Amino acid sequence: MNNKIEELLIEYKNISLKLIEDLSNDKIESLDKGLQRKGDIQKEIDNFDFDKNEFIELIKKLEIEAIDNSLYETTIIKRNEAKNELDKINKIKKMQNNYNNASMKVNFFNTKI
Repeated sequence: MNNKIEELLIEYKNISLKLIEDLSNDKIESLDKGLQRKGDIQKEIDNFDFDKNEFIELIKKLEIEAIDNSLYETTIIKRNEAKNELDKINKIKKMQNNYNNASMKVNFFNTKI
């Protein structure tokens, strides 16, 4: 197998591990760069002529599939956490609006005519 492909796959693996770490630590601002580089690596590898079976073996050896699955799971977990947080914020806003509306109605009835 081409050494360049192996180097690219090692870089791909390291980026995936870094993305998992960044997601776990809520460092969202650095994700775009890593995801972009992973896409670039995939495009570079597509330009090489290589044996598919050797490529699959190298991916297994480097545990890239397991790492990418872990990245996917971490992404889902963080997305669900963010969704839950937004739901809480929306619920608080609704409660505040209801309180303000109720308060205005009470003030209206307390006004002397």
